[in-house]
Amino acid sequence: MRMWGLSNSLGFTLLELLVTLILLSLLTAIGARFLIQPETSAALAKINTMLEQVRFQAMRENRRIDLNCEDIAVTAPRGENLTCQFNFFLPRTSKTLAFYPDGSSNGGHIIWRRQGKTDILSIDWLTGSVSHAHP
Repeated sequence: MRMWGLSNSLGFTLLELLVTLILLSLLTAIGARFLIQPETSAALAKINTMLEQVRFQAMRENRRIDLNCEDIAVTAPRGENLTCQFNFFLPRTSKTLAFYPDGSSNGGHIIWRRQGKTDILSIDWLTGSVSHAHP
């Protein structure tokens, strides 16, 4: 680049280098979020699939099936914080999710906290369906 007042000066100015570094760092930060996202989506999809399978198993076998929070936590990546809140009609100390033969459940939430983000899987008590929410 040519600077005003200097003759035959080749190279980049300090301002141009700083702007380039800032743009590269922003693009890197944005790209890192998208690289982490698929792992998160895969883990949430795995938990969702497991819950749906247990629900359909309860309907198919015409019996109640209980699922512990520890069974669900196994599917989450290591170092992640997974909290379960089940049995809205019972004390919140219970860590068991129940699916009934009619497809319903006792309802609750699976709260997944990681790297400053929170995802919530909600299990509807009436239908037993699972939905994903971003608070």
